[in-house]
Amino acid sequence: MLTPVEVFMRQRWLAASLALACGAVIGLAAQGGQGRQGGGGAPAAPPMKLSSPAFATGSAIPEKFGCNAQPVNVSPALQWSDLPAGTQSLTLLMTDLDYRPQRGVQEFLHWMVWNIPASSKGLPEGVPAKSPLDDGAVQYLAKGRGGIIGYRSPCPPAGAPHHYVFTLFALDAKLDLPATATRDEVEKAMAGHVLGQGVIVGLFTR
Repeated sequence: MLTPVEVFMRQRWLAASLALACGAVIGLAAQGGQGRQGGGGAPAAPPMKLSSPAFATGSAIPEKFGCNAQPVNVSPALQWSDLPAGTQSLTLLMTDLDYRPQRGVQEFLHWMVWNIPASSKGLPEGVPAKSPLDDGAVQYLAKGRGGIIGYRSPCPPAGAPHHYVFTLFALDAKLDLPATATRDEVEKAMAGHVLGQGVIVGLFTR
């Protein structure tokens, strides 16, 4: 019989898998969905796509992007396309969905970047650990982990692989937030502005 925590984590993983498989847009607030038919029976827009040349979704993230690599905290390249019409900025979140006893049941944030220009087509491998980036995008500063800026390498406990979800949100506005904004503040500012999203999932184990 599954424990409540195991049930919770399986539900979260199922939700992420369904979003990936169906190209669903999970809004942070009630809003028009991407890919709906326009007036007069216009064809639906293609779903927003997110991918990485480093790994296929559902496969293993290479060791060079994990915590045992040297140098550490090297981010994988990401690519995207088919942004919804009206996109003004992009926000990226990378989270570990799997339960870790010392951190509770909330997914662990590994990377957050907001105000990525809508004109961009991706992020290169090894995004610099600085904020803002040269294009004006802002990377999360994690005060609780020694003031690390930007990407934090996957570093799960030994055993079963953890599932790392990269989610890219297309927004109809730029976020007016300080560089010290928290995840909660970023998500609150995004509410009502999400036009679409792309999702990829990578596995990592030690």
